[in-house]
Amino acid sequence: MENKVDIIDEQGNPTGKTADKDTVHRKGLLHRNVHVWAVTPKGEVLMQKRSASCYSYPGYWDISCAGHIDAGENTQTAAMREVQEELGLRIGPKDLEHLLTYHEDIPIGNNGWREVSVSDVYLFQRDITRHDITFPEEEISAIRFIPYTAFVDLLQNNRDSLPPHGQEFDKLLEVLKERFG
Repeated sequence: MENKVDIIDEQGNPTGKTADKDTVHRKGLLHRNVHVWAVTPKGEVLMQKRSASCYSYPGYWDISCAGHIDAGENTQTAAMREVQEELGLRIGPKDLEHLLTYHEDIPIGNNGWREVSVSDVYLFQRDITRHDITFPEEEISAIRFIPYTAFVDLLQNNRDSLPPHGQEFDKLLEVLKERFG
C-alpha cells in the first residue's frame, strides 16, 4: 500500500488532509517533496537516470534522489530515507545541508497530471563511488557521476534535457561554483 502525503496550504502547513501520490498529482494538490543532491569531494555530481517505467520524466537524467515526504514525516527524515531507498547509502541529519525550499508546479506525463509541491532541497558531500551505491531498478535505470565542469555545462547549455527544476538548478550551480569553481 502506498504511503499517504500531507496536503498543505500555501504557507507549507498541513491542512489535516492526506492523499496518495497519484491523487495529489491527478488533482494538482499542494504537498511536500524532498530532493537530495550527492556530490563527491572532487565536485562530481551524482545523477540518476529515471526508469522507463516512471510516469514522470521517464528516461531523463535527474536529481541524485528525490521523493515525497510521507504524512507526518519531517523533511530531514524523508531525505535520509530517500537516500537509503534510492542509493543504498546511510546518512544522518548532520550530513544534510539545506540549500533551499521552493514551490514547483510542473507537468508530469501527458495526462494532465501536475507536480504541485513545496520542495526542500538538500546536498550531502561524501567520497562515494559507483560500487557504494545500490538502487531500485524499477525506479532508476542507471547512475553517473558528472564532473563539476561538465555539470555546469549541462545546466547552462542543455537544461531542456532535464526535468524542469529551474530554481533548484540555479541554487545548486551557485553552491558548486563557490566550492569547486
